[in-house]
Amino acid sequence: MKRKVIIALFIALCAVSSIGILLYIDTKAENNKLQTAIDNLQLIIQNTPEVTPAINVADLYAGVNAERAKNGLTALQINTNLEVSACAKLSDMVAKSYWAHVAPDGTTPWIFIINAGYSYSIAGENLAKGFNTAEGAMKGWIASPEHEENIVGNYTNMGICTTQAVLEAYKGNKTPINIVVNHFAR
Repeated sequence: MKRKVIIALFIALCAVSSIGILLYIDTKAENNKLQTAIDNLQLIIQNTPEVTPAINVADLYAGVNAERAKNGLTALQINTNLEVSACAKLSDMVAKSYWAHVAPDGTTPWIFIINAGYSYSIAGENLAKGFNTAEGAMKGWIASPEHEENIVGNYTNMGICTTQAVLEAYKGNKTPINIVVNHFAR
């Protein structure tokens, strides 16, 4: 069995919470691959603004799986890599002040999922902003056919990240709002 090296880097999002990023690297991996992975994580850390947790993530996980159960589907498993990808996407949106599935520079959600170390066959992304509760975000997603399709889609895993921050400051927004990113994959 190959030995693995675990490198843990933590992104401090605020004094009360942090998100751990675990990167598993084969000890025989080339140094440049290791350095590239570390550089990518350092960019995420540098571009992560100080923000506060928002909507309770556990309530969102429960809401997604309750909706799946209503439709006779199995529960999705929480996946750490997808949590990392969701938090990286959220941090990117806050740092670059945009609200979209595709970043202004053309970066798609799938890049965040791949960079987090998740190899997927299918993937989806739900975004929510401005809701005060997990229930409100869930109602918003269920009311949208595209978002509902992700919730009841043919996925096996999901990862959610929430925060409270100012988005799209260039439009004059100054009030922090709740933001949610949910990544689905199989």
